[in-house]
Amino acid sequence: MRAERLPLTPSTSPSLSSTQFDECELMQQWFDVVHEKNVLAGYESELVIQLVLTIRYNYSTLCLKRYGDGAGNTVEENSGIFFLMR
Repeated sequence: MRAERLPLTPSTSPSLSSTQFDECELMQQWFDVVHEKNVLAGYESELVIQLVLTIRYNYSTLCLKRYGDGAGNTVEENSGIFFLMR
């Protein structure tokens, strides 16, 4: 997930002292980790939403199979509606 980038070293960046370079590198690593965490949190949210929708769909299908839709319709008659909900 991390973007590849060329590493900076004190020898390739002579204007930075070793301490400044360490701080810059540490800050860059920090921002990379925070970005990766945010990407993973977004992916987790998408998975949770998909899970909730799947559970609701399965529950609705189970209830329809067990109890019908109140109008005497069977699962086959309502399958078009459930197909559209997916």
